[in-house]
Amino acid sequence: MVASKISIYDSGIQILQFLSLFSDIIQVFENISKIYHDAELNKRICGAIFDRVSAVVVTIRSLKFRWDEHRESFTQKNYTVLQKVLCNIRKLENFANDITKLKRIRYLRVELIEANFDDLTKEFDKYIDELDLVILVDVERRRREKQILRNDIEDLNNVSKFHTFHDFI
Repeated sequence: MVASKISIYDSGIQILQFLSLFSDIIQVFENISKIYHDAELNKRICGAIFDRVSAVVVTIRSLKFRWDEHRESFTQKNYTVLQKVLCNIRKLENFANDITKLKRIRYLRVELIEANFDDLTKEFDKYIDELDLVILVDVERRRREKQILRNDIEDLNNVSKFHTFHDFI
């Protein structure tokens, strides 16, 4: 029976706890997806965030679907780190939401966008590296993120040159 398999404890962590955490991560990913599609500004930065979180979602969907083949992944350590990943992904969601709307961008200084992006993605990478899971975050994409960030910031600077502060209110 499926119900009896799901209630099995592996390394002291109930698989149902992971399933709840997986659902939360997938929900935040859905929110990021919507933010990306509705983005007025900084769509490339939002796309970089989307790609990172997408890699996590693909991995957890595989774990969820084939949990019986990956029992060794359901450890206390991975559960704790995945909670940190969820917290970071929520920060990335809030960041993406803040930088993609014209009406919100007036409250952010352009130079802080790059610093916040760097901080959040470094935190993301740190947690991903701590996991005892294989999550494929494209290394080439990570390298290109700097250029993506610069392109969106340049676009943002061009937008601000053509608009006065009152245009954003």
